[in-house]
Amino acid sequence: MANNLRVDAQSDTVVRLLNSGAVPHVLLKGAARRRAADTYPYVDARATTDVDVLLPADLARPTWHRMRAAGFTAACDVARYDGHFHLPPIANAWGVRVELHTSTSLEVQPVEAWRRISDTARVVQRPDGPTRIPAATELFWHALVHAAVSWPDAFRIRYLQDAAAVWASCEHIDWAEVANRLKSSELGDAELAKRWLSAAAWILGVPETNGCPVELPFVDLPRLLRWRLFLFRRLQLGGATESRSIWRRNPTSRARRLLIDEGTRTELGLPLTPPPRGATQLRRAARRVLAGAARVCYRAWRTFQQA
Repeated sequence: MANNLRVDAQSDTVVRLLNSGAVPHVLLKGAARRRAADTYPYVDARATTDVDVLLPADLARPTWHRMRAAGFTAACDVARYDGHFHLPPIANAWGVRVELHTSTSLEVQPVEAWRRISDTARVVQRPDGPTRIPAATELFWHALVHAAVSWPDAFRIRYLQDAAAVWASCEHIDWAEVANRLKSSELGDAELAKRWLSAAAWILGVPETNGCPVELPFVDLPRLLRWRLFLFRRLQLGGATESRSIWRRNPTSRARRLLIDEGTRTELGLPLTPPPRGATQLRRAARRVLAGAARVCYRAWRTFQQA
């Protein structure tokens, strides 16, 4: 809760700066969801850690420098973001990163991204002036694209709820446009994206796909959640709160993470979890063996559950 309030404060700071410079903008992702809770119940339930905002491409770099002059500093190596669809993250005393986007993904040209988001955006009044958030179709689509559906993480509740909350509302979703984008090359694996949408539909608690004209393959999300619960009951951390740092140094947590991921990848028909970038040949071989063993464990558990 405290972190969300810091994000809200940072979002208002960014809106004030952009409005003072008459810079057209649209909030994205978590910052937009937190401004849309009155329209999409529970869409702001998931914690967010930064402020993402889309600008016209020709204004992004000058605005980035203007914000640097206003007290923001680069939060990481600037060179890493050459050719990226957002400029290097910046932060001020709030400690919340701000990302100025020129597009919504590497696959969408900046002009097209701005047209999509800006043309249908909704105005929201804030203490520091008006801002805009994407319409339902774009919130829904961005949730799918941002989930990076080839990651096992994407099939966990916190990501699926981003689309489900929009989907469950009475706001209009342009399903013809969604279907056209699914047919395009914008997503790396359209069939996997459809599986992600199927899992999000299950979150809604309705048997039909709630207006979606695209045939969605079945994903047994309840079984994946039971697998996760089974592992958390069997592999415990002794009361410690799990975090990224604990996951890195605690063998039990790392094993549990691998078992969860391989169960998800098995259900989705994905290959074994790849080794880290730059891993030695020995480490790559060890990772394949461990991932394979985790997959055997999942299949054995699934067989027992079906018996």
